[in-house]
Amino acid sequence: MYIPEREQSCEAMLRLIEEQIQRGPKHMVHFKCKAKYGYEFLFVEISKAFNTKSCSLASATDVITIIPSTMSFNSNAEPDDVLKRISSHTYRLCFSFHPSYSEICDLIQYLQPEKCLPKCDSLQLNRI
Repeated sequence: MYIPEREQSCEAMLRLIEEQIQRGPKHMVHFKCKAKYGYEFLFVEISKAFNTKSCSLASATDVITIIPSTMSFNSNAEPDDVLKRISSHTYRLCFSFHPSYSEICDLIQYLQPEKCLPKCDSLQLNRI
């Protein structure tokens, strides 16, 4: 299964948002978030890119919905499958809520612990 880096998912999402809001002030984007946490990276990047926090959808005439998820992307996912249109106004964004290997390495390098042990099933490690 291909899971893109957060930055790749973010770039695809920002392009879609840009296309939508360039159409006019009544064209907006709604996020359907199933969890309470894990979306901070996306919302911070949106805020930086568009210099905004959030707004009301009450005056919108055309709204697209973006659903960040990982589980809906199957084992046949390819690098181009970062953003999938699933209906006329709904898109799924392949987004990992967990840090990538390189992010974990960066954190370990920053913290410089004396010892670092993985917390995982050792039987599954033998299969990798």
